[in-house]
Amino acid sequence: MTQTTYRICVLEDNHLLLELLVGLINDNLPTCSLTTCTTMAELVDQGLNFDFLVSDLDLPDSPAHRTAQYLEALPVNTQIACFTADERSGRQLEQRTQGRIRFFSKTGSMASLLSLIKSKATPQP
Repeated sequence: MTQTTYRICVLEDNHLLLELLVGLINDNLPTCSLTTCTTMAELVDQGLNFDFLVSDLDLPDSPAHRTAQYLEALPVNTQIACFTADERSGRQLEQRTQGRIRFFSKTGSMASLLSLIKSKATPQP
């Protein structure tokens, strides 16, 4: 039986934070396929070919409200974590989507975000 590779995309315009997230994911989930984007245009160009999206809200080519609208329109089977410093917008997005899009603050610990990704990417017995 072949196991499918779990595909993760990280959308983050802060290059230092992007490197940190990529490092954490690669160290903890080495068998995942990882794609990175720094703009909304790059994400759209990727063709939404992933299982889990970690996304900032405020991007160089997309203000927070437009990014939130885009994320809300993604297919329900796409796992989404909103990783942003804009706590108000992040919490509102999580409430509007009834928790389908999970909010994680950039000012908090990345452990809970990594735990969520690992729980989704690890095959269940």
